[in-house]
Order: sequence, then C-alpha cells, then structure tokens
Amino acid sequence: MTTAIQGRKAWTDGDFVDPAQLNRIDGGHIHQSSTAPTDSTDGDLWYDTTNELLLQAYDGSSWREVWSPWISFTPTYSSGFTAGNATHDWQYRFSPGGMWIQGVTVLGSTSSVTGQIQLTVPASKTLSATFPGPTGSCGWAVFEDASPANGFWGQVGRAGGTTLVIGWAVDATTTYGGVVSTSATIPFTWTTGDAIGVALWLPTSDWDWA
Repeated sequence: MTTAIQGRKAWTDGDFVDPAQLNRIDGGHIHQSSTAPTDSTDGDLWYDTTNELLLQAYDGSSWREVWSPWISFTPTYSSGFTAGNATHDWQYRFSPGGMWIQGVTVLGSTSSVTGQIQLTVPASKTLSATFPGPTGSCGWAVFEDASPANGFWGQVGRAGGTTLVIGWAVDATTTYGGVVSTSATIPFTWTTGDAIGVALWLPTSDWDWA
C-alpha cells in the first residue's frame, strides 16, 4: 500500500516514521502540546492537550480557537439573579467566529430572580463589537415555571463587553411581541424548581477583523 503526502514522500509498508517528516501538511505545522507553541507561523494548527483537544489556528500574531468539544462550566450571573443552591448544566464550544453556549439553571430554595438576568461570557471571552449590534439578539431563552408546568419564551442579547442579557421575556401584551426585562414576578413569580434555559451563538471579539 502506498500513501502520498503532499509536499513530502510516498510512504510504503515497512517505512520507519520520523516525526519531523509528519509535522507539516501543505506548509503548515500541526502542533500537539499542553502549552502554546512559540515557533509558530501563520496557518499553523495547535491541538491543546490540556483543554480537551481544543483546536486553534495561528493568524500570524495570536492563536484563535477554531473548534472544541463541548466544555462544561458553571455560569456566573452578573446581575438580576442570585444562584444560591441552584443546579447548573451548562456547556460551551468553540467554532470559527465565536462560540456556542447552551445550558439550564434550576432554581433552588435559596435562589432568586431580582431583575434583568445577566450572564458573564465564559472562557474569559469578550463580545464582538461589530456583530450582532449593540443590543442584538444572539439566541433564545426559555423560562420554565415548574408549577403549573409552563414555558415562556425569551431573548438573549448582548449588553457589551463580557456581559450577556438573558433576562428578556417575550411580552404577549404588546402588538408585535416585544420583550420586557425579567423580575421577581416576570414572566411569573419565581420559586424553587423553576428553570432558566438558553441556547445561543456568540460572536467574540478575537474574531473581529480590522
């Protein structure tokens, strides 16, 4: 069996593999290490072995996340919600241009909603300044009332910097279905067992091109 590798040699059964012969594909390095390579050139790829095989690409000056598996995290609420003993099931993953985020928080006996629910972007990322706009929508929320069992739609948007607004509930009393900020009684009176769920795509600033 013979396998051709572009720019290198044709391999045949029985050949010995020298790692130095495999570290370039079409002119770019593929690194696999626990720390960022320091000898990188534009177009190199890096598998981060300490971060669930996170794949990053080098743009000539810095590394950019290209892809990752789903990574679990505990959300940090910056406003409008006290987590207390709430339970969380949240994940994010990277893909070119930003990150996907999905998750559910179920209120416990010491949890409370006090106003517009805001969330800190995970993984120390900053929201894109150019898309989707100053307060643009980037996903949907579902606010679930445990008793009676009802779900209410909401909108996720950007507050700027490192903050997401997930506390915009759809207001059915408006002519075109506008949104209103969550509160202790909006879209219902919050109590133990109620839940906050979101799914969104988030453009991040490290993919803003000048």
